[in-house]
Amino acid sequence: MNRMQRQKGFTLIEILIVIVILAVLAAMVLPRMLIQTENGYISEAQNIMGALRSAEITATDSGAQAAWSAQADTTIAIPALNWKAGNDSNNWTIVATAANTITATRKNSGGGTYDGQVITLSEAGAWTCPAKYAAVANNGGCRVAS
Repeated sequence: MNRMQRQKGFTLIEILIVIVILAVLAAMVLPRMLIQTENGYISEAQNIMGALRSAEITATDSGAQAAWSAQADTTIAIPALNWKAGNDSNNWTIVATAANTITATRKNSGGGTYDGQVITLSEAGAWTCPAKYAAVANNGGCRVAS
């Protein structure tokens, strides 16, 4: 009895169908993942800016330095945070200004969509978001616009 044994495995068509399905799923998920990465960068800037604002207000209230509005753009030093203008993150250039604001400008990320976007935090705690970012309700900062 010479019987041919059946071979086991997947056909080329079955493998191609699986690859196409995976590619479609990746195309749907990848843009959302990129947005979440940028939201993480935004959170980084907002955390630094919030800490600077709090430290500035505390230093002004305790009389440790002159009022915020009397400081110059590049000389605001906050000893409690060991921060001076120019000590930026990898993703943002952060400047506390004499106009009672702190600004964060998105650094060049290799020609990315969000390069050069500017987030502003006022002394009163109000956030200003650029066009590519949306304001979060109840003055919660900024997020990537959908």
